[in-house]
Amino acid sequence: MAALVCPQGFVFVFISLVGGGSAFYVRRATRIVTMNPEFQLARFLLYTATVLVGCVRLGFWSFAFYRTKRWFLSLLAFSALMNVGFGLVSLALVWNPRAWMDMLGRSGYTMFYNSLLYGQLIGSLIETTGVIFLVFWLCRSHQILSEPKI
Repeated sequence: MAALVCPQGFVFVFISLVGGGSAFYVRRATRIVTMNPEFQLARFLLYTATVLVGCVRLGFWSFAFYRTKRWFLSLLAFSALMNVGFGLVSLALVWNPRAWMDMLGRSGYTMFYNSLLYGQLIGSLIETTGVIFLVFWLCRSHQILSEPKI
């Protein structure tokens, strides 16, 4: 379980291994009127960079899949697409968090936030699976190229 404690003493839980355990902390964190304004620009720039890097990764893995037709590269392209989508949603959350809480309500915002966190975890697992198959393919192709030719 990874957590971050902000100066006001509220606990933000990013990943909870106990199902539903983070809902209490997210509910408690939504009592904050806005996020700390000192870091608003930094968060905005961070999520903007995340979206831009995700677009580059999406283009890179899509091109690699187009050229090689290896199925595991589609996993990497899909995880990059998920990264871009989650980055855009996070950017919208940072842009105006109060509007999201008003629009979704307290319980809806909590469920949305938890699903965003678990979605990012699923995207990371998909990317890890793709990288594992990429490493297997690279090791196998290196072994084939390294064998002595008679």
